[in-house]
Amino acid sequence: MKLNIIIIAPLSLVVLLSGCDTCDKSECVEPPDPFKFRIIDKTSKEDLVFSEKPRYHPDTIRLFYYQDEEQIDLPLRKITNELHYNVFSNQLLPYVSAAENIKDFYLQLNYHDVDTLLIDVRQIDFECCTVFQYAQSYYNGHILKRSQDDYTVFLIEK
Repeated sequence: MKLNIIIIAPLSLVVLLSGCDTCDKSECVEPPDPFKFRIIDKTSKEDLVFSEKPRYHPDTIRLFYYQDEEQIDLPLRKITNELHYNVFSNQLLPYVSAAENIKDFYLQLNYHDVDTLLIDVRQIDFECCTVFQYAQSYYNGHILKRSQDDYTVFLIEK
């Protein structure tokens, strides 16, 4: 009987403790950075949407992807503040890329100009936290550059 208690007690303790989740994931919320970008001239670096003589109009610019042969728009928001000047932003793209495993996105600049973006956002789980990280991303097959002023802003060079 004593031998049974000696064996059962530690075994019960191990089973009991292994069922406890000591992680408080509410304290480790790391949402992904939104997909932010500017459209600039490849040579002059001039803004092609918000300059005095823009090549593209902000109302014609769309971001979308396809899922099950259905085109799904990702709403764009224009940001203008001290930190981000004339930047387009979309909060959903990182989640779509990471959770739905969709990497191909399309940027329509006007009715005749649609470009391909390969945006790879990875969900990384470690210990009690989940973080999202942008991997190498591409614009029409070329590496998508980031702004030197703000590393969270991608540069679409035309």
